[in-house]
Amino acid sequence: MRVNLFKRLTAAGLCALLLCGLFTPGFSEEYRDLKYGMKGEDVQRFKKAMFWLGYFSTEDLDGSYTKTTAERVKKLQKNNGLKQTGIADAALQELVFSGNAIGTDTAPSPSPVPPPTPVPTATPAPTPFPYDTSGYETLKEGMSGEAVEKLKKAMYWLGYFNSENLSDEYNEVTVNRVKQLQKANGFEETGEADPMLQALVYSGNAVKTKNAPKPSSVPPTPKPPLDINSLMPPLNEDGFLSDDAGTDEYVYTDEDEGVWIYVTSSLSIVIRRYYDKKAVLTWYEADVHASPASPLLSYLNGTKNPGTMMIQPVKFVEKYGLVLAFNDDHFGFRINEKDKGIPPGVIIRNGQIIYDKTWSRESFPNLDVLAVFSDGSMKTFPNSAHTAQEYLDMGAVTTYAFGPILLQNGELSEYMLRDEYYSYREPRLAMGMIEPWHYYVLCVEGRMGDSGRSKGVFLNWLADNMKEHGVQEAINLDGGGTACLMFMGKKINKSANSTRSVGSMSGFGISEQLMVP
Repeated sequence: MRVNLFKRLTAAGLCALLLCGLFTPGFSEEYRDLKYGMKGEDVQRFKKAMFWLGYFSTEDLDGSYTKTTAERVKKLQKNNGLKQTGIADAALQELVFSGNAIGTDTAPSPSPVPPPTPVPTATPAPTPFPYDTSGYETLKEGMSGEAVEKLKKAMYWLGYFNSENLSDEYNEVTVNRVKQLQKANGFEETGEADPMLQALVYSGNAVKTKNAPKPSSVPPTPKPPLDINSLMPPLNEDGFLSDDAGTDEYVYTDEDEGVWIYVTSSLSIVIRRYYDKKAVLTWYEADVHASPASPLLSYLNGTKNPGTMMIQPVKFVEKYGLVLAFNDDHFGFRINEKDKGIPPGVIIRNGQIIYDKTWSRESFPNLDVLAVFSDGSMKTFPNSAHTAQEYLDMGAVTTYAFGPILLQNGELSEYMLRDEYYSYREPRLAMGMIEPWHYYVLCVEGRMGDSGRSKGVFLNWLADNMKEHGVQEAINLDGGGTACLMFMGKKINKSANSTRSVGSMSGFGISEQLMVP
């Protein structure tokens, strides 16, 4: 096979690397894997070595492993018959610095040959980035939210926007302004605001433009996003309490920050509160990792007709000690109001058939079903797809009947694709499964728009939010005045009026300290 003269880094080329300090004998025994987002002198050395193989058009390269770097590494891997991962692992770096890697036709001519035995020199440690980058996530086009809005307002005070009246959307204009900011401050012009760029902006030391407003010389510094990992106790590989945690039950609450955490050796609950000022919206996201030792729990009040004796949600917590408690399909209300002609739906709780009356209508609620199985999985079904006994035969232990289905097999349900289906803003509560034993509960406040707190949401907002979080199966449960999310005995979502009494509740975790004798 014919090989172009410059498709290999020749001995002279290797010597050029030696002369440039890119490869130092005695210092190459161990390499860390280099990948997108990493920075350091080893990244810069590797990129310069790739320049001599023709994979970069200039030797003026920094120490950032960018998307461009990853693409060039894929070309290098392809030419050398390697899997195209875009990651420079130790083997690839060894190959490049060995002088035997296949280059491109555009590889530069080697530099003059240096002395045959250069003296190795220690590589100076890179200067660490002076600002704390923890708690920030990379912001990019298509994203929206409070973090985006804060960054844009900070950029206004640096002169990169002409007005402080800015949206929370990371759009094409934002991309272009971020590129200007990156260029002025010596960053690669990606248009994405990574944690380093945000930390620089909020430090007050970013380079401004001549149009920066005065007298504010430093942009207002928002509080960095909360790092949930910093609040967690020692965890094992399953994400539960490790043996050296020093406690059997870890509880963390901070209502001001909007964070609630509960972790044991078999259960993890993390609840976050979010607020969208532009949309006048407050909501709560509960991420739950359960297990066979701590499954989804369901409780019914009443003995003769289970689920029909209504009590306040706090009474359920006091009676059963539920750590995370929320309302379900509120089927008992439909039983008590049977004169209105709405059947309760297919209701199974903890392996027992409670009711088996449904319909096939598209009214609200349409009584679609979310079935919970003993293996920790969940699956949604149309309202009249199966009888209660058929669900039991399939292995279901619990079914909820309310609806409509929000997500099925990870995709929006047919109702979510129809704008006319009960399209109005209300308090909402929905539940779904990301994967077996990994669940997601979403609670949205509403009917408080006049106070500026929360107007409520449309049904498809629930579906879009849950899809974004990787939920595969999800159903809308009872909302309005029934919507209730409780943690360690306290209701954390706000309501316009008093909380409605219910005959059944579901949740995760039991804590004896919550039970009232």
